[in-house]
Amino acid sequence: MALQDKLQTLFFTTAFQDSLFELQPSTVMQAQNFYNVPYSYDLLTQHAAGTAICAVAAVNTASMCNFVAIDFDNHFNDASVAAANQSQVITMFNAQSQYNPVLEASNTYGGYHLWLFLPSPMTAESALTLVQGIAGGGPETRPSSPCPIGATPYSNSNVLRLPGLNPSDETWSTIYVNGEWVDVRAWGNS
Repeated sequence: MALQDKLQTLFFTTAFQDSLFELQPSTVMQAQNFYNVPYSYDLLTQHAAGTAICAVAAVNTASMCNFVAIDFDNHFNDASVAAANQSQVITMFNAQSQYNPVLEASNTYGGYHLWLFLPSPMTAESALTLVQGIAGGGPETRPSSPCPIGATPYSNSNVLRLPGLNPSDETWSTIYVNGEWVDVRAWGNS
């Protein structure tokens, strides 16, 4: 299964195809703006090739969620934060098997995304309560609010970049599989 197929299967079932976003770089202090775009398998294919950068909203237009995510950041490239993030996120990953977790090292600075896929869609309010309980008040969560997808550009913090190429450090995500970190492109083919 190619990476774009794995992403489509995990994130973009029919009810959630309104949740696709594409990065549109800004010249304002290198800000990155994600804009809600119509679902396109071709755009996912471009994302898998590194020629487009896509993200997904945790809450769709119907205020429903099919996944939640926990975002561990290390904005200052601090080695002790990177080590603490890795230890904490692997512990969380191991404790959440009921949610078919996917653990992604999203950059080379010690940032991680822990994606948890819900057994069935749930309301944004319920998903927010669930993910905040799992995160325990530390890292950022998606959803971070129960707000559904709004007008373009969508600036709500419910959007998270999909596993793939990180435009800020030009590296590909790695996925934690059986205790090893695997390049996201190889994971897509597993």
